[in-house]
This record gives sequence, C-alpha cells and structure tokens, in this order.
Amino acid sequence: MRKPLRSLRSSCHNIARTGTRRTRRPRPLGRIESLEARLALNGGPVITEFMANNNSILTDEDGDYSDWIEIYNDGDAPVNLAGWHLTDNDGDLDQWTFPSVDLAPGAFLTVFASSKDRATAGAELHTNFGLASEGEYLALVRPDDTLASSVTYPQQMPNVSYGLSTTVETSPILDQGAPAAALVPNPANPLPAAWNTPEFDDVGWLGAGGILPGPFGYDTGLSETVSPQAATLALNPLGYWRMTETSGVSVANLGTLGVAANGTVAGTANLNVPGPRPSTLPVAFPGFEATNSAMNFDGTNDALDVGAGSFMSNLSAFSVMGWIRPAAFTATRVGLFGQNDAIEFGFIDGAANTVQIWTPGGGSLNVNYSFPRNEWHHIAAVGDGTALRIYFDGNLAGTVNAATNNYGSSGNGFRIGGNGVFDATGNFFTGDIDEVAAFNYALNQTQIQNVVRAATLGAGAPGGTV
Repeated sequence: MRKPLRSLRSSCHNIARTGTRRTRRPRPLGRIESLEARLALNGGPVITEFMANNNSILTDEDGDYSDWIEIYNDGDAPVNLAGWHLTDNDGDLDQWTFPSVDLAPGAFLTVFASSKDRATAGAELHTNFGLASEGEYLALVRPDDTLASSVTYPQQMPNVSYGLSTTVETSPILDQGAPAAALVPNPANPLPAAWNTPEFDDVGWLGAGGILPGPFGYDTGLSETVSPQAATLALNPLGYWRMTETSGVSVANLGTLGVAANGTVAGTANLNVPGPRPSTLPVAFPGFEATNSAMNFDGTNDALDVGAGSFMSNLSAFSVMGWIRPAAFTATRVGLFGQNDAIEFGFIDGAANTVQIWTPGGGSLNVNYSFPRNEWHHIAAVGDGTALRIYFDGNLAGTVNAATNNYGSSGNGFRIGGNGVFDATGNFFTGDIDEVAAFNYALNQTQIQNVVRAATLGAGAPGGTV
C-alpha cells in the first residue's frame, strides 16, 4: 500500500535553506488532506489516515475499491487490538470489533470500511460499515469504550485520503556560514564517485576554498502532482460539481456552500458517461481518473438544478467555468451554466458557434467557439467589475470593458445544461458537461490555466527555484 513520494523537491529546498534534516512518516498511496477537528491521544493506536471515496486507488482481496482506514501504533510497546473498536456512529462505540491482532510500535494496519464485516485474525479486515463520502463521524475506540482517536470529517473528494500532516523532526547538519562548495553535475562533468569522502578535493567546485553564499539548494526538475480537483478546490469555489455519481438524481457540491448547493437531475440527463480521461481522444487528460465521469444532456429537457437559492445575485465580481463536449446542434440560446437574469453563459447561437456571457448590470460579450463538436474543452467566463472575459482552455478568447459594481440580481436558481439560463425555462444543451465551478470573485488567467494544466499535463507547474 505504501509508495515513495513522487517528488522530494520541497524537502530538498528545506534542507538547503534551513540546514535541517526532515524526517517523513510513510504515507499510503493517494493525495493527502490534513485532518481537522480531530481528537488523538498519543501513546498507542490511533487513526492516521482514511479514504472515504476510493474509486481507483486500492483494491481489497475481492478486487473491490473499498474505502479504508489506517491505524498506526504511536506508542513504544506492541498492542493487541482484541476488543478495540471502529465506529462511524458516536452513539454505538462498539460498532465493529477487532480480532486478536498485534500492532508493533511504529507499525501500520489497514482496515477496509467495506460493510463486509470480516474480523478474522491473520486475514484482511473489513468493518461492518462503510464511510460516507459526504462526511461523517469516525472513531477508534479502546476496549473500555474510551476514545483513542476520532474525527468528524467534511465531504471527501474521490481518491483523496484524509490524514495527518507530515511529522517533521529537525537537527542541524550545517551551521550558518560554514565553509561549503557546490557542483552541478552534467554528462560532461559528472559527480565524482568519492565526492562524499573526507579526503575528496573539491578544487574547481563553486565556492571551493571559501564560503559559498547562501541560502542554496537544488531542484530535481520534477513537478508535484496536482489533480484538477485539487487545483479547483484550492480556489475556494462556492459551487463545484464533479458529477462523479453513477446513479440517482443528486449531484454533490464540493464547494463552500456545501450540501445546500447539491444539484438535482432534471429530465432524463444521464450520469456516469465518460468525462475527460487519460484515454480521451484526440486530446488526452492524464490529470483525471481513468474512470472520470460526466453528465450527458439530450437537448430536450435535461438539466442540473442547483439548490442554495440565487447565490450569484448582487456580485461585484464572478467566475464560472467547466468542461464541455458539445454535440452537433443549431439551436439558439443554449445554456451552459448560470443564473437567469443575473449571470448567463452559453451558446447564444449554436449554428454560428457563438458563445455569450450576459449580465444585466455589466454588459455582455460574444466570442466564436471554433472547436470541432464532440471534443472536450475547458470554458470559463469572468467578470471583475471592469471587464468581462471568456477563456477557452485557459486562453483568452475575448474581452470587453464594462465597469459595474453589481452584475445583477434575480430570484432564479443556478442551472447547468439548461432549464433556464438565458431564459426562465428552456435553453437545453446537447452534449456532455463536467467539473462545473462557480465563484463570487474574479479568477485570473493563471488560476484558470493551472486548472487546465492539471488536467492536460497531469501535474501542476514546477514550484519555486533556489
């Protein structure tokens, strides 16, 4: 389950700048988000990490992508977990009980939260409950029903684990101002085999015989992996609808408005159709999961109606964005996403391939959408109080100056794919939509490009230099 970190660039920078050594506790596969509101009493087994929305990270013995919980013995002595419990119900602390399993000091144990209820010593362990991706309570309980650790976690993203931050221990390895020399090896000037021995002669190295000005360090040249979901959530959207659901009529909002802005499927819109994926042609999207899904809209009566009221009203700045795959249509006033009579975004003329952002208080902007149909592209509209802008795949497609301190207000709800974007009803889109986000401030081009790069390159831009 454990896998080395993809990049050590950040820690290498820290070594160079602070003259300290960082010690990392091993982590399980998957991106990690720090625990919040967590109770942990050290000196024995604790919950260090879990994944409540495991779609493609780790399989159990049946080949299923079950949710999982990691237990770590933070004490100095081995602990037999017989009689210990895991629970997702604070009213039932004995919900699932461990068999006789020894956990050595510093050892980790993975328990699958699969509802399969398997508690045989020496075999793979499975709780009798699953983890709710929308957020809930989780605790590790001692045999005397006291809490060893507990957390009430928020809504979880697919394939992102929730766990403790890195443990850092520091010890000086180089005093400030100490003599130092450096070499940047290359094929013509490789690193000598004995460079780390006391008798090595560093004549010809940078700073040899004197003091190398600091701070100093090095960069591996690698990029740290950033998913498009993480890049979007880092921007604190009001609404963020990933559309990863495989069935039902509810679509979760991962933005700051929470479950109040969950979406409800209208008409016969299909969930679980292929979204942008690493295998997508003609352009691949390696940043997304291999099973990333989207919603399909039939152009007749399909839409996603969002709760939380008219949250795009009375804004002095805004942004809306998402991935779209338009099918062939020639209709006019085809909605992508927005709030009628406040912020309206879509194809104002399908036959002419004209995309429009319209607001009652800050003007409108039309641009040509020149991409072939049935291809995935990222689209965004931004108003910053001085101008309106439209971006395709992170590139500025058009702008118009129009000053305002209020883009408009209406009592209508936010809609995706139609059912009232340009008008109170109708405006139905034909094609697929994925990863829609709405903001109450103006994104800049770099922020939009970071989201697009995370999807198309599979990684964020390289970090700082030294």
